[in-house]
Amino acid sequence: MDGKPTGEAGKCIIVSDIFTPIIFESSVIRMSIKHEHNPFFIYHLFKSGLGKRIRVRIIRVSAVSGISSGDLKKLKIPLPPKSEQDRIVSILSNIDSKITSQEQYK
Repeated sequence: MDGKPTGEAGKCIIVSDIFTPIIFESSVIRMSIKHEHNPFFIYHLFKSGLGKRIRVRIIRVSAVSGISSGDLKKLKIPLPPKSEQDRIVSILSNIDSKITSQEQYK
């Protein structure tokens, strides 16, 4: 290993409405979002180039690249007002749906 973070460290997914027992691998950390923020906005932010630049600042490289939950808690994330977050999520979700539709069509 050359001491540089990998592109996958800090990769983000949304998990909601879990009704059955679930097991997470040890390097997976949970991030709860305050009710005044849109979790889908945070998801899209972390997928973006800006989100990658934010994440790379706190990635710790060892045998496996990762992010500690303590560092994640201290991370300052640029958040517009919730109404703007909701509009951005709506736009990005529509784009994601169109991309998925085109991928399925191909």
